[in-house]
Amino acid sequence: MKRMKRGQIVLLIMNIVLIGLTLLNVFFRFLDEWVLTIFLGIILFTLIKYFGFERTKKYYQKYILIIVLMAWFIYTIISYFLGLTILGFTISPLSSVFQKVVIRTVPIFLIIVFSELIRYILVTKGRKYKDILIITAFTFILVDVTVFIGNFNFHDSKMVLEFILLIMTLISKNIFLTYVSYKTDYRIPIIYRLLMELPIYVFSRFPNLGEYVDTVIKFLLPIVLAFLTYRNLKVKTIEKPKEKSKTKRTISYILLAVFIVFFVGITCGWFRYYTLAVGSGSMSPNIKKGDIIVVEKIKNKKEELKIGDVLVFQYNDTIIVHRIIKIENGYFYTKGDANTDPDDYPIPEGDVLGKAVLRMPVVGKPIIWLNELLEKSK
Repeated sequence: MKRMKRGQIVLLIMNIVLIGLTLLNVFFRFLDEWVLTIFLGIILFTLIKYFGFERTKKYYQKYILIIVLMAWFIYTIISYFLGLTILGFTISPLSSVFQKVVIRTVPIFLIIVFSELIRYILVTKGRKYKDILIITAFTFILVDVTVFIGNFNFHDSKMVLEFILLIMTLISKNIFLTYVSYKTDYRIPIIYRLLMELPIYVFSRFPNLGEYVDTVIKFLLPIVLAFLTYRNLKVKTIEKPKEKSKTKRTISYILLAVFIVFFVGITCGWFRYYTLAVGSGSMSPNIKKGDIIVVEKIKNKKEELKIGDVLVFQYNDTIIVHRIIKIENGYFYTKGDANTDPDDYPIPEGDVLGKAVLRMPVVGKPIIWLNELLEKSK
């Protein structure tokens, strides 16, 4: 018992050291990739020296690895297909010269490997202490934040939003990695991170998924993988799956993938119909602030749009939802239902995004509250 308590104290100290290091870096920004690599290397050496290193080989690990590889494969194929056909590509600002690629990827590679080995030791030796597992997940969220925080200017409200979205993905990722490390070992988390994180430092072109789509995918993917891991571990450790159960699971995975694709597409405008949160009360009482509307894209705007339709259009980089009151010379004139005066600008066809065809009350209020919070911080 005495030895166990002492080990728990050491595990807590290692977590506290990592947390303290990352919090100091938030204020003083003294950690770059190479310095962080050295610190992680020292902590890893200390843990191995004290606890040793336990290798495990569980027979069901290959099933979890297959799930991770399939998820990465599907994600890559779909994203690059969309880049080729619809969304286009973003050119990386990083140099594509081989030597520079190697120089910038080596510390990232080492950070990933060292981090996952440290995580594995912490969760393996602390598996009897639930607080250690929770603290470990939190610790590595902060370690990830340390890697990215130098890229953000918190006086810019847009960057604050980007940082919040980043935190969401880091929480999702680290919960998944801690769970998989706890249930299997360090290899699957390392492979997952190398596949998902290294390409940005190596490749020169990426599908232009957009900030929101990219966040949704990186937030949902670890959650889905954690769920699939849980389901597979439950089957593999209790009983061998029958052929019928395999078929059911395959169908459920397909349905889950279809749901995710549909969810991302319907919120990002990939399809003919997509959703939009209303950020003002100018269309009250018919469309209220915080409602979600379903927008239909219009191909032939002159023929399909008529007076009385609720137009969705872009004006000065802002998306506006107002009702058409007049159509003249190829221009649309609009007015908010709650406004006394019509809009003082005509809308050309090129600025029309579609028309509202359905309203879902109140659903979009959390999005509106977040936007308002960011506006106040300007």
